[in-house]
Amino acid sequence: MMRLLIIALLLIAPLISGCTALKQSAAQAMMPASQQPHWPTPESLGFNLQAQQVLTINHGDDSHTMTVALEVNPQKLTLVALSPVGVPIAIITWDGVKLDKQSPTGMDISVIPFELILDSIFYSYWPEAALEAMLDDSNWQLQQTYDTNLATSNASQTSLIERKVLQNNKLILEINYKKHRQPQGQINLVDHRTKLATALTTIQWIQ
Repeated sequence: MMRLLIIALLLIAPLISGCTALKQSAAQAMMPASQQPHWPTPESLGFNLQAQQVLTINHGDDSHTMTVALEVNPQKLTLVALSPVGVPIAIITWDGVKLDKQSPTGMDISVIPFELILDSIFYSYWPEAALEAMLDDSNWQLQQTYDTNLATSNASQTSLIERKVLQNNKLILEINYKKHRQPQGQINLVDHRTKLATALTTIQWIQ
């Protein structure tokens, strides 16, 4: 048992180091504060979701990757960050009022900017109506582009290919969708204020 624990810790160590570097990189980018006070409720997503994805964050020459499992139901959002061997290193929950962050391994998860990661998830997945408080807080406007070749009666869920968040016609966030509900599909988000680029590559999507 002790040998297995030592092996697990050795495998997790590079991730801890990478997350520390990410925090330093984020600090250099003068990261904005999270919009947590204005986050939407889990229920406002409009459907239950289970997704496993590879999260990659790039800033300049720094690149950091982790696997995440996202589950959303009307009661709460749960985001689990996994080590390279599938060990949960962080469990983040949001019930619409309270944010809770736990580490089953005892890792210092303060080095991972989960609040900003959740900002990205909300802007990427939640419907426009549910984002009104986040947008109004910063006086931002949301523009959406759809693939008319894929338009259906549920166009907002099936044919969205791009979102742009603007402030006084200045581009703040840019989100591109590439068959993100399918394996190897992606969501790519660029924060033009900080030049941070976030990619979510789908492993599994159950809706």
